[in-house]
Amino acid sequence: MQRNEIIEVINKKIFEAKKLINEIKDLKKLLSNYENQSKINFTNEEKVNIFMDYFKGRDDVYPYLSIDKNDPSKKY
Repeated sequence: MQRNEIIEVINKKIFEAKKLINEIKDLKKLLSNYENQSKINFTNEEKVNIFMDYFKGRDDVYPYLSIDKNDPSKKY
């Protein structure tokens, strides 16, 4: 490889690196916007609907055991 070819390859790589750095900055901005939007307060009904949509399945299935958080000795 000639000196000029090496310099050309280096310049191309520098340009690619700058493009990637700019892309990373843009993605970080998008991520921060998303994180700010995710702090929206939902009502309890909306939370339940989101949960139910996420865990679609059988409505007739219930757990065998439920433990009270306030009194772990109580099992239902």
